[in-house]
Amino acid sequence: MLYVALTVLLALGLAWYLWDYIKKQQHRTALPPPPKTVIEFWVYAEDPKLPSQEAIVEAIRGTPEIAKRFGPEEGLVFSDIRFSLGTVPREKNPYLFQQDTVLERDAVLPDDFANRAERAAAIHTIRFVAEEPKYDDREAAALRLCAFCAVAIAALARGTLVVDIEAQSAWTPQEFERLVRQDPMGLDWNTAVREVTEEGDVVYLTRGLAKRGMYDLVTPQIAPDQRTVTKSLLEQVVEAAWQNPETQGPRVRTVKLEKIYDMNFMCLWYVGEPSRERHRSPWINCRFLRLGADDELDMDAEA
Repeated sequence: MLYVALTVLLALGLAWYLWDYIKKQQHRTALPPPPKTVIEFWVYAEDPKLPSQEAIVEAIRGTPEIAKRFGPEEGLVFSDIRFSLGTVPREKNPYLFQQDTVLERDAVLPDDFANRAERAAAIHTIRFVAEEPKYDDREAAALRLCAFCAVAIAALARGTLVVDIEAQSAWTPQEFERLVRQDPMGLDWNTAVREVTEEGDVVYLTRGLAKRGMYDLVTPQIAPDQRTVTKSLLEQVVEAAWQNPETQGPRVRTVKLEKIYDMNFMCLWYVGEPSRERHRSPWINCRFLRLGADDELDMDAEA
């Protein structure tokens, strides 16, 4: 009788262990629900008064290259509850005027960022936040409008800096206006692939994909001889995701990439451990597999 009881207990213990193992594996490999879409620009300005919506629209329509892209879709975003304009006076939160408070260590900034921030009396914010996990024409129009508003507010309020919070980039108002005039949806300035050193190890990460309702991507540590190809592959992934946000849909976990050095690769993404120090936006891990071969580009990745 004792033997039977011990056998039953052992079987139950083994079944529980297997069930727990399977659940953990499913949790590790399953992607979480898509994150919210977040678009956010900060305009550092000498004039602490936020221009009126009428003045902003007039300024947008007064710039030919921008006006031709400002249509009914963009106009409707003004009445969308997910869109907001705001102002943070320097005296209310002086810490936001310090580089280390606002931006992360990989941010790309003008050389005179500190001087330009010091001249500002306020920060005018332009935000669009969509909680629902979808991306359609309204979100695309919101990205264009937010960029247009940043250009207009900088012109009207004597802007000194324009900061893209999601891309972790900053520009002078003149440089930002030039980029928006060329293409308000431009991949080259809305997103970025950056190299970051963490405790002596080099990883690559993306910035700006939250604007399209997607997770940013972070690689495992990359060996020195693999860094050039890793950066090129990650740039391909960002381009594919930017052109088609469904690339990172709940049932899609891989993206096939173009040949590099006559080799085909696949990008695989999976859930990573949260880290505020690593990335301010929602992110997931990714690694690259060389198709048709057993070896992996990122040998230290865990999946």
